[in-house]
Amino acid sequence: MLPLAGIRVIEVAQNLAGPYCAAILAHLGADVIKVERPQGGDDTRGWGPPFLDGSGASFHAVNLGKRSVTVDLKDADAIARLLTLIDGADILVENLRPGSMDALGLDGPTLTRRNPKLIYCSLAALGSVGPLKNRPGFEPMVQAFSGLMTLSGEPGGPINSLPDVLAEPQTEAVGMLMQVPDFAQRLIGLPVMFDGARPPVSRRALKLDHGHVDPAGRIGALAPDALAVPV
Repeated sequence: MLPLAGIRVIEVAQNLAGPYCAAILAHLGADVIKVERPQGGDDTRGWGPPFLDGSGASFHAVNLGKRSVTVDLKDADAIARLLTLIDGADILVENLRPGSMDALGLDGPTLTRRNPKLIYCSLAALGSVGPLKNRPGFEPMVQAFSGLMTLSGEPGGPINSLPDVLAEPQTEAVGMLMQVPDFAQRLIGLPVMFDGARPPVSRRALKLDHGHVDPAGRIGALAPDALAVPV
């Protein structure tokens, strides 16, 4: 039996961050119910080619093992039916535009009062505090805003977007697991595997930490010393 067997997750999310976070829980055995728009569903269904069964490969990559329902979030009766699902859930994951869940009456304080056992997870591009908290965004924007893109491309060449490497979905998933009652007990008797391989971006960040390169300069992926520090 997988460690999250019997845990129900409601996913009110689209694109990659929220669905990827919920997918981690699904892979651990949770029953994930994905909420999609009646017209078109999740945006990633249209990201392609390639397509499989009418949906883009990106959609399948982060939604494997889930169930899906359509809910018109502009319809009061549909919201009421969604609340019935949430009342019986253990976890809710959302990454809608900041303020959207509040406007729908589906914010964390409201839902946790209805369902005190609910773990409410909200993912936002620029966090939940500060002057930028209400701005929407995708990972490429955050990579550019944070300077992470300076690690990409060839020295002297244009900066490129890195593959989706930010750790927010994984971090949020781990944070929720720590709140699942008796989660440690659920792991007893299950094999635990550790992959020591680290992503290349971690090696480049390590180089900065050890002072082997000038942080103010370009570090491009094809720089001569790009992978000089073993990890």
